[in-house]
Amino acid sequence: MLLPAGRVARAILAAWLAAAFVVAGLACGDDEPSGPGGLGFGSARIGPAGGAVRTNDDNAAVLIPAGALDASTLISIRRLPEDSLPPALLAKRRVSETYRFGPDGQTFRVPVEVQIFFDADLLPKGVGLEDLTLGKLNPNGQIEELTNIHVLDDGQSIRLQATRRGVGGQISAFSPFAVWVDEADTGSVRVITTSVGARLDPDGYEVSVDDGPAGPVGVNDTLTVSSLGAGSHLVGLSGVAPNCVLQGQAVRPVEVVENQVATALFEVACDI
Repeated sequence: MLLPAGRVARAILAAWLAAAFVVAGLACGDDEPSGPGGLGFGSARIGPAGGAVRTNDDNAAVLIPAGALDASTLISIRRLPEDSLPPALLAKRRVSETYRFGPDGQTFRVPVEVQIFFDADLLPKGVGLEDLTLGKLNPNGQIEELTNIHVLDDGQSIRLQATRRGVGGQISAFSPFAVWVDEADTGSVRVITTSVGARLDPDGYEVSVDDGPAGPVGVNDTLTVSSLGAGSHLVGLSGVAPNCVLQGQAVRPVEVVENQVATALFEVACDI
């Protein structure tokens, strides 16, 4: 029996889509649904034969060799939002996003490789690829740097872009991972402003650290200044409007501890 032309076209399209999904499944290994919307997520079910999982922003991957897993396991990667990061990671001068690899605490019979990519044009001035390290947050909330890492150039990256670089390292268990500048004895200061009154300063304030500019901050806002050497630093607030009064000293000593975030609170009252 002959089918109408429209039905024939729909049948051909359905067959083509089914074949495409089969090919995608063979390439990626029983992919699970994409999960939460937005960039920075990836998942796939990987078995004893090994495989790879990559995020949909192409900025993180895990390469799992044969024999690393005893059974089929749903492996996932999820980019962590900045406001969810613990102080130990906020204290690092990160050049990449932070990614959590799951299942949490998953271990492997043989090492697997984690790869995280970034735009080399965004590296801080004076920082080279040799100054970077790949590290993780361990179950105790402490920072650990991987000892066996290597730089991935544009020929080895997931997307071939002239400025795209990455760092890869061997691991035996999952944790949150990120790439940061390898600096010893550094911490951060979180500057918090609270303002009350009838007419608040419309332009906000300026923050300085050790007589150097650190950046603008709003009237009820937070600014984190990272990569400060361990020890005492002077944190200042300026730009307060004439109708407002800063409570306490405009410049205050703050003690910075390695891999921790200190706090400097500035309170401003306006037209009270």
